[in-house]
Amino acid sequence: MRISNVISRKISGEWGKEATSDDAVFVIRTANFRNDGKIQFDNLVKRDVDQKKVSKKRLIDGDIIIEKSGGSPKQPVGRVVYFEQPFKGTFLCNNFTSVLRPGPSIVPKYLFYHLSYNYLIGKTRSYQNKTTGIINLKLDRYLKEELYVPDLQTQQQIVEALDRAQSLIEKREKSIELLDESLRATFLDLFGDPYINEKNWEELIVGDVVERIEAGWSVAGEKRPKVADEFGVLKVSAVTSGRFKAEEHKAVDRTKIKKKLVVPEKGDVLFSRANTMELVAATCIVDETDEKLFLPDKLWKIHLKEENITPEYFVRVLKSPSYRRNLALKATGSSGSMLNISQKKLLSYQFPKPPIKLQKEYSNIYRALENHRKKLIQFLKQTELLFQSLLQRAFHGDLTFQSELQLDALIENYDVEAITKDGSLIQELVDRFNQHNQKEEFIESDNGTGDFFSLHSFEEYESAKELIFKLMKSDKVEQRYDQEKKQTILQMK
Repeated sequence: MRISNVISRKISGEWGKEATSDDAVFVIRTANFRNDGKIQFDNLVKRDVDQKKVSKKRLIDGDIIIEKSGGSPKQPVGRVVYFEQPFKGTFLCNNFTSVLRPGPSIVPKYLFYHLSYNYLIGKTRSYQNKTTGIINLKLDRYLKEELYVPDLQTQQQIVEALDRAQSLIEKREKSIELLDESLRATFLDLFGDPYINEKNWEELIVGDVVERIEAGWSVAGEKRPKVADEFGVLKVSAVTSGRFKAEEHKAVDRTKIKKKLVVPEKGDVLFSRANTMELVAATCIVDETDEKLFLPDKLWKIHLKEENITPEYFVRVLKSPSYRRNLALKATGSSGSMLNISQKKLLSYQFPKPPIKLQKEYSNIYRALENHRKKLIQFLKQTELLFQSLLQRAFHGDLTFQSELQLDALIENYDVEAITKDGSLIQELVDRFNQHNQKEEFIESDNGTGDFFSLHSFEEYESAKELIFKLMKSDKVEQRYDQEKKQTILQMK
């Protein structure tokens, strides 16, 4: 069935005029599109739009907004978001988008997920054209694309399974976010704001704690990552996020390498000396060594006097918003888009130095939380991959609704009823619990070969244990002694 056959209306967007009246409406732009299909409502604009158009085009719950103009070489046009009224008001979409209003033969969110899957596998690329630098979607032609449309009950089951999986992804993203917030809070609690030095630590300059600085050198790289034994020069974007991104580099022809390479090694501190006002003075700690990567001239490797300063404390100081903002003001340059900080200005900048014992205490906390963060990110990536697999199976008629992701979501939501009704989910839970009780740790083994869909944390283990107790009370699960393994295990009755 074609997309056009399952929508009741296709509604063009409006931009209107600058808001001056009390009748101004909220207008959703592509800037409000999140890549997870949700709408970011905290930066909406209000516009005056003709009231006749408003009455015909106002958004209702279940509408799907599709991007028809915009995109980029790396991001095709055709993204979709799902509209649900967030607060009181009238909402339209702008003229770079259109509304697809689902008809009675399709569950609105099923259509949204299907169009998201189409975008994920690149179907919209075939319907793009480019005029005056803008990428446009040939929407009418795209709406002739075929969809997999089962009966309404099956559609709803698919939506519920995908919603649960999406909820699990969001919870894992939130866990990572809370971990980052915890680290920031710990730093402020121990040291205070480093720019105002509210705890009156010994006041030095950066040069007092830096042994030397190594600068990379400029070389033209190719617009692709290195492969096999090739060399790669890091891009400034390897540092700008505040975390080292080894994948942000360009391949370099060996014949162009004429100078000594400055290689980023695990534990090194990197600093971006040149960038825009918002991004200059970015810094990070290298968390992996790759002997085939090297620094460009816009990145420095900072060697610290580690008897006085720890890398974790040093980097956190430079990352602190007020400290970095004022350091960036020292940058010079004739171009507003590219500023530069000299070594002299960096080394002469103020720097608070608390006792090394307190710094080491923070460094230990940092390393422990970073190790946990890496594991959470691995779990998140695996969850995202399996969610994509769910999408593929859902829209090819292969989804059985008995996935690992479904069980993960049910454990996190403590949904006893849903698990009790499905024998395959009970068996999966029992298998996981038995497997987990044979391990010494709740998180994957150190060699990285752990089971991502075992029980990922102590909290998840405790939740699963409570579910098992409920199942035992309802006579669904029992314990028995395994003579071969010499331990008590669980089994379904």
